[in-house]
Formats: sequence, structure tokens, C-alpha cells
Amino acid sequence: MRIGKMIGTLACTAVLGAGITTAAAGPASAGGCTLNYLCGVVVNNTPHQIQLCWAWDGPRNSCYGDKIDHVPGNDHRGGDGKDVDAFYVPDGHCFDWDVNGVPAPNARPGWHQIHNGETATVHRILGC
Repeated sequence: MRIGKMIGTLACTAVLGAGITTAAAGPASAGGCTLNYLCGVVVNNTPHQIQLCWAWDGPRNSCYGDKIDHVPGNDHRGGDGKDVDAFYVPDGHCFDWDVNGVPAPNARPGWHQIHNGETATVHRILGC
């Protein structure tokens, strides 16, 4: 009985811990960020501009209007109190990129969300 209770306690702790981790890594805030390590950032290491989103519309699963901006080639956006929520891959292209230095699968066409505290670095734009 004692082992069963211990396993139950460990399982409960794991579930609660996973919930906290998930909550902490939620989508970046549309309202900006006060601490730079909580900001979503896009680093563009290509010579081409990349479209980004300052305020993700969760219900529409998209970005539109005045919330869309651009990252010039060989530059970055986000940090310093500015929170990037997503970047866009145009039709016919894929992006070779990483998240916080960890290689990510090639980003296919469409919007890709960035979570709080993540830095998405685009290394190359590829044809798909």
C-alpha cells in the first residue's frame, strides 16, 4: 500500500509540474513584455525581409492588419519590451531555423507562433 501511495504522489506531482511548464511556455503575449527574457524574438540571418506578427489572434489562428510588420534582412525584432508572437513563411518557401539555438524542422508556408522567452532564428530561406 505504501508503494501505491508513493506512485500516486509522484504521478500527481508530474501532472502538476507538466501543467505549470505548459502554462509558462504559452503563446507570447499580444500586449508586449516587461522582462526581455519573456519576449518572443525573431532573428533574421538572411538578406531578405521576413513578415512577423506583434499580436497573434488566437481565435482566428492568424495575424492581420496593423499587427503585421517586417524584419529586415540581417536584423532582429523583439526584446526591449517588444514581443513578437509569430513569423510568416510565404508560399513556395521553407525556412531553415532554430528555436533558442535548437534546430527546428523546416518551417513550411504559413504562420508559425513564437512562445514567451523563445528566440526564433531564421538561417536560410529555401524553395519547397
